[in-house]
Amino acid sequence: MGDWVSRALAAVETASQQQGNLSGNGVNSLRAAIMRDGRVDASEAVRLLSLHRSNAPVVSEPGWADLFVEALADHFALSREVPAWSEEDLRPNWAAAIGRAADALAFGKLTDVAQSASWRASIDALAVGEDEAAMLVEALSADGMVLDSTEIRLLSRLFSRAVSYPLSFRSFAMTALAATVARDKVINEEEVALVRAIVMGPASCEGLAVSRAEADTIIAINSACDRDARAAGWPRLFSQAISLHVLHGVGSPGVVDAEEAQWLERNVPSASPEAAALDELLKAS
Repeated sequence: MGDWVSRALAAVETASQQQGNLSGNGVNSLRAAIMRDGRVDASEAVRLLSLHRSNAPVVSEPGWADLFVEALADHFALSREVPAWSEEDLRPNWAAAIGRAADALAFGKLTDVAQSASWRASIDALAVGEDEAAMLVEALSADGMVLDSTEIRLLSRLFSRAVSYPLSFRSFAMTALAATVARDKVINEEEVALVRAIVMGPASCEGLAVSRAEADTIIAINSACDRDARAAGWPRLFSQAISLHVLHGVGSPGVVDAEEAQWLERNVPSASPEAAALDELLKAS
């Protein structure tokens, strides 16, 4: 465990329990410790999550949300050391490349190539693993599926950065977001950013396409919102996601088939800003 961050966390927690007032120094102490230590390890990440959920006085200090998001996003999807590429990894293997090209011409497909250990380690360093995802889900759902704005920001940062993560983590994020929107009938710009990061981020489930499950959740979110309580960026994101689903999802790449047309008719109100934006995108495709 990193000494400086652990000491600062212990001091913040003690002050919260004994005094209930940190005089605005809790966030500053934690930030200074993280900068001095240079990292947040797994046990410290758990304690930060617990501190946030406990509504300790430090959580109400200015700057807490920024610190929380930066520290945990770095821990889960950025700060682990990425192994350096070896000289051998960087040297082109022309013989292997020519051999693969010859196989592709002869057999109509490229042969599989084993991933190098350093390449795999580099990817793993930027991924949210199974255990980490389970820890996040447990912490963020401890008091129900509704997320606060700081947690929305954290998830958005993670899905924007991580190159891979378990599908269960993605499913939790979409479900929790839908529950959050349904509670207050509003979708704000932070929530729009989270949807965008999930369906269009570097580890999006279907690549360019948007799956039917994702599209159905986006439809549900759209239906749950009051008409005048949707962020300015929502109609554009909605239309982009739905057009990617019907044009690049499984079934009829590049065209809207009869089943997809019926699905659109059932789920996208014709007299809505979302429908107008979607029509423009589909006509331009």
